[in-house]
Amino acid sequence: MHTCETYAYEFQLLLCFVAKRKAKTPSTLELEHIDTPMMVEFLNHLEQERGNAASTRNGRLAAIKSFFRFIEYRVPSCIEQARQIRAIPAKRTDTTIPDYLSSQELQWVLTFELNLAEQHNVRIIANDIIEDLEPRPAVRLAALDRFQCVYQIGSF
Repeated sequence: MHTCETYAYEFQLLLCFVAKRKAKTPSTLELEHIDTPMMVEFLNHLEQERGNAASTRNGRLAAIKSFFRFIEYRVPSCIEQARQIRAIPAKRTDTTIPDYLSSQELQWVLTFELNLAEQHNVRIIANDIIEDLEPRPAVRLAALDRFQCVYQIGSF
């Protein structure tokens, strides 16, 4: 989904939620109906009732914060409301960082990097000062590339 479509969907969810809570139709809502307590209630609703993960909740919050950043400049009477909503913190999420890449994954990453460099006529400078201290030499990006796009610089 593209960013504009995603943002539109986020606002559809928000406006339907606020309209239901305020017993109004979405077209009769005022900007002032979307205050900080309502936003916190909406974010809790996303996680608890809709089953959204914290990362999804954070994405939806980012879209709303972006909108209220825009509002700060367009509706001076809502500056404080916008600041309060933009101050709502994102939830911390666990990010799994892989301990290692398999040799096939590593080969894919290196090949992609080299193809990208070649495609855009970019040169890569590999500055590996630790290389000279290693007990056994490792295969370097410059060697894989046959020194076409990658220039190796050592410490000595």
